[in-house]
Amino acid sequence: MSSATATLFPGVGPTIKKQYTNALKTGSLIYTESEIHEVDELGIPFEIRFAPALAKKPSAEVAPSPASAAKKPDPFAPPYNEDLYVAEDVFKEADDDEGEAFVVLLNKFCI
Repeated sequence: MSSATATLFPGVGPTIKKQYTNALKTGSLIYTESEIHEVDELGIPFEIRFAPALAKKPSAEVAPSPASAAKKPDPFAPPYNEDLYVAEDVFKEADDDEGEAFVVLLNKFCI
């Protein structure tokens, strides 16, 4: 890990916790209980989460029309939902580099 990578989003942990608590209170974030299972595959540890409540997810009686699907905003493009937005930073590999922007957003449907 380069020193530039290590400084991307310094100290973001407390901000994530604060924003998570706020988003949960306002209803912008929906928490679903899950079970954690740890698996080791070829020496690589994985954490798998099972969320039984998601199996009961209601389905739409009528499929949405292509026109209504086109109107749906992209949740990962600005403007961001303020309650789910945590931080934004730019990563530069060199001083003369314009850099690449990164945004930290909370997942609306978290487990």
